[in-house]
Amino acid sequence: MTSQQAQHLRLIFWASISAHATVASFIYVSTFLPTFDSSASAVLPSDTPRLLSALLRWDVFHFVAAALDRRYEHQWAFLPGLPAVMRIAPRTSALQGPLAAGALGALACSTLAPRALYALSLHHLKSPRLALLASLLWLVPASPATLLFAPYAEAYFALFSFQGMLECTKKRYVRAAAMFALATAFRANGVLLAGYILYDLVAQPVLLSRCVPPLASMLKAAVLSAVVLTPFIWHQYTAYRLFCASDAGPGLPPWCADAIPSVYTYVQSKYWNNGFLRYWTPAQLPNILLAAPLLTLLLTFSLSHLMHFLPDLLRTPQAAPRAPTPFLSASLAPYAIHTLILSLVLLLASHTQIALRLASALPTTSWAAARLLVERPRVGRAWITWGVGWGAVSVVLWTTFLPPA
Repeated sequence: MTSQQAQHLRLIFWASISAHATVASFIYVSTFLPTFDSSASAVLPSDTPRLLSALLRWDVFHFVAAALDRRYEHQWAFLPGLPAVMRIAPRTSALQGPLAAGALGALACSTLAPRALYALSLHHLKSPRLALLASLLWLVPASPATLLFAPYAEAYFALFSFQGMLECTKKRYVRAAAMFALATAFRANGVLLAGYILYDLVAQPVLLSRCVPPLASMLKAAVLSAVVLTPFIWHQYTAYRLFCASDAGPGLPPWCADAIPSVYTYVQSKYWNNGFLRYWTPAQLPNILLAAPLLTLLLTFSLSHLMHFLPDLLRTPQAAPRAPTPFLSASLAPYAIHTLILSLVLLLASHTQIALRLASALPTTSWAAARLLVERPRVGRAWITWGVGWGAVSVVLWTTFLPPA
C-alpha cells in the first residue's frame, strides 16, 4: 500500500464517521416530528432513548419478530442473516437488545464497506483518485437511514458483496464464494453474486479464447455457485420442514405442493404482490418515479459498457478491447451484467422504490456517479444535488413512518 492509498483510507474513515454522525443527528431531530404510525412507542418502554427508539421503523419490525420467533408465513420473506445477528444480544427489556445488536453490526459493516469498495475500485479503475471518489460517493446513498443508521440488511449485504467481488479479482474463489454466501444470508438477491464466479471460471475463457473451459474449472464453478446459493436453499428447506412436513393434508399452504416448493417466492407474491409488472399501476407511479433517476443511472452505465465491450470482444479472440475510459474497462463486464439484470428485476418485478436501498450494494452505483462527475461535471453535480436533497428528505420520511420505505 502506498502512502497515498493509506491517506485515502484515512480520509474515507473520517468521511464515514461524519456521514454516520450527520444521518444520526438528522434522524434524532426528526424524531421530534409527529409519526404516521405509533407502533414503535407502543412496544418499547417509555424510557427508551430517543435514538434507540428511532431504530424501530418499517422492515425492522419484521427483522426483530423473526429474531424472536419466526412462526408466521410472511416472516419468511426475510433471509436469516440479520435476525441471527439480532439474536446475539441478550434479551433486555422489550426489543432493545436485538435492536442495538443489529444496529451495531450494521454500523461496523457500513464503516468497512467503503474501504472494500476503494480496493475494488482501485483494481478495476487503476486510479487512486477515482477509487477515492467512488468510495466517498458511496457515503451519499439514496437511502441514508437504512444504510448508515438502522438495523437493515443493506450494510451487511454491501460489505459482503464488495468483499466477495474483491476476492474474485484476486482469483481466491473459495473465499469469494464464502463472502457471497454471507451476502445471500442477508438478502435473497445475493444468489446473483454467483455470476461473478461463473463469469471468471466459465464465461470469460469462452469469450477470450473461444474454447470450452477445462472440466475442472466448470465443476469448481458449479460447486462454488452452490455454496453461494446454500443460505437461500437452506431457508427454503427450513420453511418446508416447518410448514409442509406434516399430515395436515388440505390444510397445508399451497406452495408446499409446488414442483419446487419455495416459501420465499410464494410470500413475496402473496403478501408483497411482487411479480412481473404487478407494481405498474397508477397508484405506484410516484414510487416508480422516485427510483427513476437511480435506475436510469444504472441502466445507462451498464448498457453503455456492454454496448462498447461485447461487440469488440466477440470480434477479437485472445484480446480484450481497449477502453477509452477506465469506466469502460473490460474487467467491469460482469458488474455491468449484474447491474443490468438486477435493475430490470427492480424495475419490472419488484417494489421499484427499493432500488434506492439495494443500489448501495452495487459498486456500479458509485462508479456511474463518479463517471458523471469526471466526464460530465454539470450532470454529475446535478446528480449529487439530487442525492443529497433526496437523502435528507428520505431520512425525515423514514423516521416519521412515511413512504417510500
